Amino acid sequence: MIKLFFSFFLIIHILGFFYFQSDRRSGKYTYIVRNSFIYLLISLFFLIPFYSSPLLISVFLLSILHFVIESVNYLCKKRQTASLFVTEQLIYLGFISIVASILIYLDYRLELLPPFNTFLSKITINPDHLLTWIGLLLIAIKPANVTIKQLLAKYKPDHEESVSYNQIKAGALIGTLERIIILLLISVGQYSAIGLVLTAKSVARYNKISEDKAFAEYYLIGSLFSTLYAIGAYFIFI
Repeated sequence: MIKLFFSFFLIIHILGFFYFQSDRRSGKYTYIVRNSFIYLLISLFFLIPFYSSPLLISVFLLSILHFVIESVNYLCKKRQTASLFVTEQLIYLGFISIVASILIYLDYRLELLPPFNTFLSKITINPDHLLTWIGLLLIAIKPANVTIKQLLAKYKPDHEESVSYNQIKAGALIGTLERIIILLLISVGQYSAIGLVLTAKSVARYNKISEDKAFAEYYLIGSLFSTLYAIGAYFIFI
């Protein structure tokens, strides 16, 4: 049950932090306020099918936490770095774990309201499985791309700075599809087939990999981290 609560709050965080944020690098505090308000709205919207007073209090607390963390970052004028980004996300995950643990300790249950539960029952969808796969698909797209970009920034070859916007978008899409396929393969127990996915990805870049050592290392680190990210995400939600 704690994993279910953790998944619920993590999905809210993923939506509020990664998918519905405006420009966080604008340098204006009004963006911090607006983003925090958006974070709260997303939290309340996602809460509707599961509404209960403990959950309402929990999402308010996590929304306040978001506002505090973003405000501290703004006041300290910290430049967004990989270490700062990772630290920030670990703080969020830590507080999400604490809130989920408290709800479990107080013996609360995460249950859909009757109308939503009845609807899913009629179309034979398990609510827990639905929540799990929503979380997996959400975390495999934008959060993964942002995280990998942050962590690989210092390994990026200098000549890669001139890569066009369309190439960057294509690379992000390839990585997203790669992670989704890996998640599907893990879910059906086809672990060995993951190697085929990585092989197919490498074939498309074979010439550049063989001719450019710096790019080859950058590409390998990115591919391995993307794979590790997908596997880690699966075990977080499943």
